Amino acid sequence: MIKRNFILFLNHNLSVGILENTKYEIYPNPTKDYFTVSSSSSDVYNISVMDITGNIVNQIQYCQFNTKVDISNCPNGIYIIKVSGATISVVNKLVKN
Repeated sequence: MIKRNFILFLNHNLSVGILENTKYEIYPNPTKDYFTVSSSSSDVYNISVMDITGNIVNQIQYCQFNTKVDISNCPNGIYIIKVSGATISVVNKLVKN
């Protein structure tokens, strides 16, 4: 059996699948206690907050144009924010300090 190890490097803004005419913003970045996901669409999406090892530390569902996500209970560090829906999956890096 051949065992292969992979290392995944993430840039500041990766996206898989593009939903036309829909824009996303995640701000402020860096942040201290919360961040906002702003969208030009009112569709239902999931927001997952993952630590750098891929463990989900917070997950919410939203259907608003602006959704505030509280991460005040998370330690300082780098987090991966994934916004996903039926036709889109967008991944961003977020710094909490």
